Amino acid sequence: MKAMTSRPAAPLLLPLLLSSLLLLFPAIQRASAWPIGVDDSHCRHHLPASDYLELQRTVEGHPVAIYAVDRPMRCTVSALQRFDAAGACYALMMFTDEEYQFRMDETISHPLWRYHACAYPENIVGGMQMHSYVWIDGRMHGNGFDMLENRADRRLNSSRWLSAGDLERRLDDAGAARGCKHGVQQHREELRD
Repeated sequence: MKAMTSRPAAPLLLPLLLSSLLLLFPAIQRASAWPIGVDDSHCRHHLPASDYLELQRTVEGHPVAIYAVDRPMRCTVSALQRFDAAGACYALMMFTDEEYQFRMDETISHPLWRYHACAYPENIVGGMQMHSYVWIDGRMHGNGFDMLENRADRRLNSSRWLSAGDLERRLDDAGAARGCKHGVQQHREELRD
């Protein structure tokens, strides 16, 4: 009769241990599932891997991040005005799209814009893809018009409207710094004799 050798139970316990850790620490799951709340796997091909990682680092590293085409667009201005009125600090990431012709979405060529339009297609206002994308606390909030304060404004997606109190709570929850002017922390200079 052949003697049976016992194998350590560790390989069998490892999956159980890992799943238990995920239940105990849900933040571990969130950290690996970026961006929060959307499966963007069908859109990642629009960005080189290094640009995708830079987008992730920027969004995760700033409580409020705004990506926008570098032309003056009303959607972008709407977001900037709302955050500036709140004194909120934000990262403003501008990109140039030389090929883009206004109201012609098929001419969108910049990789960041193509990625956002693909991953977040519900940002069409007036029949065209918007020119800015607002991230709050690691989540895509919407386009710049979604930051409008007037709930009755038809450019605003009503499901994304934030009252003044809602915006304050979202900024607080995100850990957004205050006391900024145009997104930049203001520092008082002390005069010396």
